[in-house]
Amino acid sequence: PRYVIPNEGLFQYVTCAQYLVELWTFFGFFLLSWGPNGLFIFCISFANLVPRASRATAWYVEKFGDEYPADRRHIFPFIY
Repeated sequence: PRYVIPNEGLFQYVTCAQYLVELWTFFGFFLLSWGPNGLFIFCISFANLVPRASRATAWYVEKFGDEYPADRRHIFPFIY
């Protein structure tokens, strides 16, 4: 299959915008539930998605080399 580098929306800033939105959603769930269950779901998702985003960035760099934007972060815009 032919792979492309996504460049629209949040993908301008991060490799895994879908993971960022998922974490944002679970953080909102935690705030609305304001309990240990919501915190647990957010923490497990965070521990799972952050390393996956790092690996996804490494895959894009390996696949596309210099074509991949060097300033694009893994999951959190301007941070990581």
